[in-house]
Amino acid sequence: MQNNFDPKIKAIMRVLRSRGFVIKGIRQGIRLKLKDNLDVDIYTLKFDADKLRARLKLRNENRKERFQIVKDVSVDLQEGLKDISSIEEFKFSRCISEEYYYYARLFMVDVDFIVKPEERTDILVSRRDAAENDDLNVKEKSDLQKIVDIFEPVDSKMYREALDGLGLPRTSILRVSLMRVFRSVTDPDELQAAIYEESARITDQKDRSDLGRILTSNYVEFLDPVIRMLHQTVFDDQDDDLDMEVLITDFC
Repeated sequence: MQNNFDPKIKAIMRVLRSRGFVIKGIRQGIRLKLKDNLDVDIYTLKFDADKLRARLKLRNENRKERFQIVKDVSVDLQEGLKDISSIEEFKFSRCISEEYYYYARLFMVDVDFIVKPEERTDILVSRRDAAENDDLNVKEKSDLQKIVDIFEPVDSKMYREALDGLGLPRTSILRVSLMRVFRSVTDPDELQAAIYEESARITDQKDRSDLGRILTSNYVEFLDPVIRMLHQTVFDDQDDDLDMEVLITDFC
């Protein structure tokens, strides 16, 4: 499994292990097992492997306690990642099923001293490509953030009730995909990755027909941009880029 890791993840894993962190592999990255049964996931985005994220989920309703936990975890990570990666401040995204999601971006600093020669080129290329793509992605990420903001007050009960109103069976692939997308509306990059991943699952003609039906019959405002993004991606409207301005115009 380790051989399938992104070279940036491999480098981070070796450094953290050398500094005493307990680590296990997860999809797209690694999970750090911290004290007090806390886990932090560090991973690359499936559809944008240049991007590194750290994710912390807390099941604690006390805001002050969460703030202190996030602060302590940040200190531990900054110490563990020094010399190889910088980490931004963890930012609260939203609460789903009583779990509070926090995300932070990571940036590789200097991996020459730890990365194997054959991995060094891969990282340098990804750095160059990321720099070239940043300007192109700024506006799209801004629009995706607006959709994330739209969903901030929406909880899982509201979302399930909205899907019930669309007449989607609870066992349908389309409904399951829409639920998975909802769980990813915590971060613009997570949302974008979920839309592309779930669109690939919607291959059955019945699910595709239902997607077309709910596109026109939906009356719940917060569902609209997600349904339209999924529909556009599934049916590939001869446009490589999702038209985010159209998707969010009615909600800003």
